[in-house]
Amino acid sequence: MYRRLLHLGLSGICLVLLCGLGTAGKQTGNVALWTEREVAIPYGEVTLHGVLTLPTSEGPYPAIALIAGAADAEGRDGALAAVHAMHARRFAVRGFACLRYDPPGIGRSEGERGFDSLAARAEETLAVAAFLRGCSEIDPGRVGLWGASQGGWVIAMAAAEAPKSVAFLIMVSGTTVSVAEQQVYGVEMQSRAFGVSGEDLVKAVLVSRLLIDWQIP
Repeated sequence: MYRRLLHLGLSGICLVLLCGLGTAGKQTGNVALWTEREVAIPYGEVTLHGVLTLPTSEGPYPAIALIAGAADAEGRDGALAAVHAMHARRFAVRGFACLRYDPPGIGRSEGERGFDSLAARAEETLAVAAFLRGCSEIDPGRVGLWGASQGGWVIAMAAAEAPKSVAFLIMVSGTTVSVAEQQVYGVEMQSRAFGVSGEDLVKAVLVSRLLIDWQIP
C-alpha cells in the first residue's frame, strides 16, 4: 500500500491548501449562511450518524468529508466536535457541502469502538465518500476528503485505493511519508530533544527501525 501511495499519480486528485439539525445556520440579516440536517451513513453492517452542512446557494455542490485524526482515550472526534462544526460551516459559506460524522461506537453511531487499522479507516472513509456521492444535493464528481493528522494518512490511502472516487484531498498536519518513516523520525527528534547524541542516538534510531521492520514485514 505504501508503495502505491508513493507512486500515486495526482491526475484527478488535487492537494488543496485552505486557510482557515435540519436547521438553518447563522444569519446575516435575514439570510441563512448554511443549513444542516442529520444523516444516516451505511457502513458494512452498521449505520453511522452524521451531520451534513449545506450552502444556501443553488446546488449541486462540491462536497468535503471531514476525517478525524487518531483516537484519544475518548475515541476519535465525531460530529459534535467543535473543530469539525467550525470547518463544516466555514466550508459551507464558501460553497462546499460538508459532512462530519461519528465513528463506529462513538456518539450516535452503531458499532464498537476499538483499535482501527489505517486500512480499516480508509475503508470507512470510502463508505462516507460514497454516501456523499449519492446525496441529491451533491455533485458526485466533486467529492473530496479533508484529513487532520493521522487522518491525512487515511485520506491518502483511501484515494490510492479508489482514485476515481476522490476528486481532491485536503491534508492538515498530515504526512507524505510512510508510517515507519515518521515513527523513526519521531524517535530521532525526541532523542535529540532529550540531549541524546553520537553513538547513543545512532543506536536509538537503529533499534526503532528494527522494531518497525519487525512489526511491519
